[in-house]
Amino acid sequence: MSPRTLAIWTALAAGLLALYVIGGRLPSTPPPAAWISVSPDNISLISVADPGGKSVRLRRELIGWSVATDTGEIPADTGVVSQFLEMLGGLTSIYVVTDSPGKYSLFDLEETAAVRISLNDTSGIALFAGKRAPDGLLTYMRQSGNPSVRAVRDFNPFTVRQLLESGR
Repeated sequence: MSPRTLAIWTALAAGLLALYVIGGRLPSTPPPAAWISVSPDNISLISVADPGGKSVRLRRELIGWSVATDTGEIPADTGVVSQFLEMLGGLTSIYVVTDSPGKYSLFDLEETAAVRISLNDTSGIALFAGKRAPDGLLTYMRQSGNPSVRAVRDFNPFTVRQLLESGR
């Protein structure tokens, strides 16, 4: 065996030994932080509207939530509202797709094509949810007043649909 070949094998063995010793103790990347900070206790109004014309407006009462209807207000399903607020609090932005408002149409994020979610709390958050990413796991979203389109994890269109249906 030539000295060069021996040096290569020695380096390879040393590298494998180092990986074995280190094992699973490599520093891990911290999980992404929540995209928006939503405290359910601070939210007093929720409005959701889809591009098809369905909308719902909920108001916090002393106990639970109420849904505004054509004939007045009725009690809302607090489980559905809680699930919706929990989902919003867990949204995680994985990456920014673009900062160009001219590209909103590529992600169904124009105001007329997106699901609009408005939360009346101390910050007055308004979000737009567009189409799902090709992987089906992420949703393209943006926040009103911020041009960034983000690929967001943990947005559940079914939860939004349940909330919209609660306004019937």
